[in-house]
Amino acid sequence: MGRAVRGPLAALLVALAILGAGVTAAAADVDAAVLTADVDFGDGITFGLEMPHAAAEPAGVEVRYGLPDGIVVRRSPAAVELTDGVLRATYAWEPRIPLVVGTEIEYQFVIRPVDGPETRTAPASVSYIDASLPWTTASEGLVEIWYHAGGEAIEADARAGIRAALDILRHSFGAELERPTRLMLYADIARMRQDLGGGASPWVGGAAIAELNVTVLYAPTESRDPLDLQATVAHEITHIVLEHRTENSFGSLPAWLHEGLATTVESTISERFPYDDLMIRIVAQDEFVSLRGITGSFPAASQAALNAYAQSNSLVGYIIETWGEEGVARLLEAYAGGVSDNEAVQEALGVSLDELDRAWLGTYGVASPTFTSLTQPHVAAAVVPPDSDGTAPATPDAGPVAAAAAALAVVAAFVTMLQLRRRRLARGYARY
Repeated sequence: MGRAVRGPLAALLVALAILGAGVTAAAADVDAAVLTADVDFGDGITFGLEMPHAAAEPAGVEVRYGLPDGIVVRRSPAAVELTDGVLRATYAWEPRIPLVVGTEIEYQFVIRPVDGPETRTAPASVSYIDASLPWTTASEGLVEIWYHAGGEAIEADARAGIRAALDILRHSFGAELERPTRLMLYADIARMRQDLGGGASPWVGGAAIAELNVTVLYAPTESRDPLDLQATVAHEITHIVLEHRTENSFGSLPAWLHEGLATTVESTISERFPYDDLMIRIVAQDEFVSLRGITGSFPAASQAALNAYAQSNSLVGYIIETWGEEGVARLLEAYAGGVSDNEAVQEALGVSLDELDRAWLGTYGVASPTFTSLTQPHVAAAVVPPDSDGTAPATPDAGPVAAAAAALAVVAAFVTMLQLRRRRLARGYARY
């Protein structure tokens, strides 16, 4: 971490990411502006501006940067130098919360003269990529695929998973990908976890972060099952599509519906986990998580995580069996309106959340289950497949679990910050 990205690949990535240099026609010197972004992966990004400037040194130059679509994360004063009629400005951003690999950052410079109106460059963008890896890129519809090992076989499996997920979600549940998204595939799981910002639990095989339109996944190249990668990609792309379908400023889709639909979609390709068998064990051992509990993240312990996935899969399966795929589509439509969980279930299915809970558990003959509760913000994390005998991986020791929780908390905090920013924007605040 902390090494500067240099060389031809870094230059190429920056060149491809920059979206035009300057556009403010009212200021002739801005037309010739050149914007740059130097990614120092693991540390931050240095934004740069160089442009002709015949007037006096400006009162100040500011750089504005954040996610695309006008969601500004910060505004910072740039260091300014005016020499021989050339204005240069730089700002080194060292974020307190680690950036997620694959994130697209949009930025622009604002020049404030001593007298007169300010001028702005056009927004430009840069990809926060670990350029020390030999990335290959491809596209499948709105999904941009990045992989550094595995060749055409990995790419073909990724494409198959994307197509399967998009087809099912479109035709069965009326949900589609609405914005470009990036799929980052790592052949080295330790490197992936490092690039996500820290250590991660052994059951975490990646993360889908819809606010950033990024999915990061482990994609092994040796002793691999092609269907497993296809199913995993389909699972994570489902998360992104569901966020796009239900995005609003007042609420979010609960984790049980997120994961229930993602596991349903993945299972059309491959049965990665024995969800039905897990449910039998959950019932036998009375280890349930309530519907209201599965609105936060799944626990950072392998068996409990798999239990939560199995319950979500079972519940969504029950909804489909009882109300059809149209019932799920109605649920997504309700959540898109920003209603509460109980309101969404009542509006879409005609029952309360508690009634749905009891009816679903009743199919297992369970009348008085023992519940535990989950309370952390939800981050959709991919799960490493179970051992070959079908059992879950051993529960990690407390040290790795704590490290995993801390790593995911960092991602969750960054996402929460962006969600709050998006909601303020929706109410008319914090615009350019």
